[in-house]
Amino acid sequence: MMEILSDLLVIAIKNEIVYAFSKRELKLYRLKNREEFEIEIGMFITFNKTEGFVMNVTSIIEKRMADEKDCVHIEQSKNGPFVVLKAWMVFSQNSSLRSHQMLTGFSDWFGYIRISDEILKKSRDCVYVINITVNDLNYDQTFGACLFRQHNSKYRNRTDDDYMKLCENRETEMTLRTSIESYPDVILFGKDEIPFF
Repeated sequence: MMEILSDLLVIAIKNEIVYAFSKRELKLYRLKNREEFEIEIGMFITFNKTEGFVMNVTSIIEKRMADEKDCVHIEQSKNGPFVVLKAWMVFSQNSSLRSHQMLTGFSDWFGYIRISDEILKKSRDCVYVINITVNDLNYDQTFGACLFRQHNSKYRNRTDDDYMKLCENRETEMTLRTSIESYPDVILFGKDEIPFF
């Protein structure tokens, strides 16, 4: 049975592996890159895949470069381009959720975010608007690791009770989902299998 994965954001490409993030699912997918697909960091991709534990990408349906309205921009470093994202983030008021401890924040678009104690004045009563970037592409294999981290010292905060409630609901859903998932998804282009990292 065919399934379409829509609007996954390419956040990194390393060793012929494309790392594409789903905001809707708060989930990272790993894809085997192919030159003919011409995928770049900062691109949104939509593709067909077959169902199963090991998924097979059959075709790219759509791709487009992110722009400012997507809150995505690309910066350069000595190691090449990397993605920087604008995120809204909170610390939960619910003591049963991970972000309540204020060691990590939570974003409805990006999930858990590692933040710097020295940079952010922490409060559970406001929403932070910060820049984030990739922290650990193998986060799903290390307990407590975060895929994203705060990128720099720029931030602002605001009051938004509706957004705080939305994040609490999303974090609760994510906590329930990840507690029953044992393995990250592996996606194939063609028949070449990608090993777990």
